[in-house]
Amino acid sequence: MQIREVSGSKKTTIVREFFEGYLSDPATKFVMSPDEARALGFESVTLACYDHQGVVGAINYTAPVEEIGRFLSQGHQVAAAELSNNVRMVYNLAVRNDQRDSGIGGELLAAAEHHARQAEVSVLLGVAMSDTGELDSLVRFYERHGYVVKPAETPVEIVLPQARTKMYLPLDGDKVRWFYKWIGPGTGSEFIR
Repeated sequence: MQIREVSGSKKTTIVREFFEGYLSDPATKFVMSPDEARALGFESVTLACYDHQGVVGAINYTAPVEEIGRFLSQGHQVAAAELSNNVRMVYNLAVRNDQRDSGIGGELLAAAEHHARQAEVSVLLGVAMSDTGELDSLVRFYERHGYVVKPAETPVEIVLPQARTKMYLPLDGDKVRWFYKWIGPGTGSEFIR
């Protein structure tokens, strides 16, 4: 199996068909398409793992568009640019049902971290949510891969030289958790908590 970045029209197809077909939890259905991210001025990244039958798993991430929009609406262009350059939000991570628990999800997450580091991104974060009782296994998955997992009611605070923000989840705390990992140089403990 190999993991590679998906580009062009294939990216939209993978996001629409693969993620919508293999995300088992209806609450996690696709959040933002590559075309929608591009229309807002952001490039989303989709990495896919392939076998002889096609896509086995995929991950999609982009800048945290809502937070950046909030900074822009308040006239804080420098803070918005800093957040855009340093933080990526995982919007989707899915593995084909017959390949779950095979390590592909971890490989995709590691590939996303590597790809983001190459773009000099410092933080990868996201939201784990489940209406189907899988939240505990999602929490264990992210913790196993070095992510900090926080309750939904606790904001994730990001402190960059020009951008200080607390990100909140307006969702049911019993079914949702934040996850984040500092992937930049150093420990990052002074930048995200």
